[in-house]
Amino acid sequence: MDLLRKKKFLIYLILAIFSVIVIVSFVQIFALKNIDATFTVTDKTKSSAAEIIDKLDDYKNSNILFLNVSDIKNQIESNPYFEVKTIKKSYPNTLTIEVIERPETYYFNFYGMNYILDSEGFCLAVETDAYVQTKRLIELKLVNIAVTELSVGKTLVIAQDNALLCALNMAKAVNLGNCISEMTLYGKSGYAVFNTYTGVRIDISKYAVNDGVQMIQNAFEEYDQASDYIRTYNRIIAYTLDNGEIRLTWTSELTDYE
Repeated sequence: MDLLRKKKFLIYLILAIFSVIVIVSFVQIFALKNIDATFTVTDKTKSSAAEIIDKLDDYKNSNILFLNVSDIKNQIESNPYFEVKTIKKSYPNTLTIEVIERPETYYFNFYGMNYILDSEGFCLAVETDAYVQTKRLIELKLVNIAVTELSVGKTLVIAQDNALLCALNMAKAVNLGNCISEMTLYGKSGYAVFNTYTGVRIDISKYAVNDGVQMIQNAFEEYDQASDYIRTYNRIIAYTLDNGEIRLTWTSELTDYE
């Protein structure tokens, strides 16, 4: 009996040692060793990016199998200027992160406060008049359109949200701030009006849900090809006919929409 007990004890001991070896190996193999974090940023957020990279080291030696990448993404994007484009695990022990800086594109003065927005309407910060004047930003104006959500770290939401999306896409189609100085959306008439740095105003009818991008591209092509005399009219109205055809009209008359 003693011999049998000794054999059982030996077997249990071997199993226990084997289990410990397996567990230790498991922990070591899947311990996070490498964090490949790439931040594409400007001088504005370079120091913030460096701080986050340092904090990411706290995750090293964590078990990559149980690592919550959503928590890491949220930690990085707690800075509104940072957008995580990629975050993925590469087994057994590497985490790859790609982060870009959201560009300051618009400013929207709402009840005396200058909200800085990126090209998608995401709110980055609230800044002073002096700050805005030093930047080449597009001024966003809303006429007869209610704002339903506006705060740092969230996307601007308005009553005619589809109109805003269309206008943002139109602005992106013509290189944003390289040529546009002001964008105004009118709630009642449904027009989007773009003022350019060259003094030309482009009116897009009914927000052009389906054809807006093509409309504004056609308008800028028309402007590039126009003679100096035609350009003195200073305003292009873009609209669609019932058959869907896009028409452009030059005029010197300025219309105040609602």
